[in-house]
Amino acid sequence: MNPDIDTRAVRRAIVGDDTDPPVTEQMEVALLRGGDPVTLHMAAVSSRVSPVFLQELWDSAQAILEEVASNAHCPLEIVAGSRVRDLDDLDIAGFAHRMGRPDLVVDLLDVHEDSDQTVGERWAELGGEPLPEPRADGAAA
Repeated sequence: MNPDIDTRAVRRAIVGDDTDPPVTEQMEVALLRGGDPVTLHMAAVSSRVSPVFLQELWDSAQAILEEVASNAHCPLEIVAGSRVRDLDDLDIAGFAHRMGRPDLVVDLLDVHEDSDQTVGERWAELGGEPLPEPRADGAAA
């Protein structure tokens, strides 16, 4: 959290009522720049933050999810649960290679840009094999 912002004051504003001080733009900016996960969660479900803040929080969360799915060590289930349109060509190619079917890369990429279809849904539609069962240590088998 930004050292100029009191975390307790921000949390009080987020969960407060009409008698408490409002969540200010300065508080929202500080949260987006360095808020701890608990406070960010509190803000995400609060009716006291601005729609602009909620949009920025959503956009930053999407960016993080896309980065996670791009990680070559990411569990295949996470990549499979990502929307095709949110991943780049290399991420999708990596998924197909990890699944042992690099021949499906071009077809996996062939979805309408407005589609909410996940990589896993598209994979199944193309006849790709089911995801391997995760091992006890969390890695794919």
